[in-house]
Amino acid sequence: MLILSRSSKLRLLEGTLRRHLPETLPVLGAVMTINHRNPAGYEVLVDSWPEFKAVLTRPYREQVASDVSDFYTNMYAAFYRDLGAYWALPGNAVNWSQAFWSHGLQDGVYEACRDISVAKGVQLEASRYFTYLHPDPSSMPEIRSVSACATGLFG
Repeated sequence: MLILSRSSKLRLLEGTLRRHLPETLPVLGAVMTINHRNPAGYEVLVDSWPEFKAVLTRPYREQVASDVSDFYTNMYAAFYRDLGAYWALPGNAVNWSQAFWSHGLQDGVYEACRDISVAKGVQLEASRYFTYLHPDPSSMPEIRSVSACATGLFG
């Protein structure tokens, strides 16, 4: 497991991740944040460099929030080219003693976290989500927002 910290490596990783969209979207977003002064305080871990097979982004260990509702501070993101290489990252790179969110758009990310949590004796609550992609977003109808206001006296 290696932590990428040099800006030249992070820019190279960003370019590689862009070529593998949409599967890389959660990781690419974190890497782009890091490459733009890193206001969220993330770091990038890879199994090897430069021919990586798995990437995991995580918060700096010092900046992890104890508030489980702090979605952005405790967020991890995953992408892999080789599922076997990915399985090694969460076991060592995730802080399993506190609540966290893990995102990935590939099969196997959920299963890896589930199986590692069982092995560590940690209860895991999973929320599965689905990402839908439209082949031609410009052909979609314009979305209009509707404002509503509700008032009332409650007592």
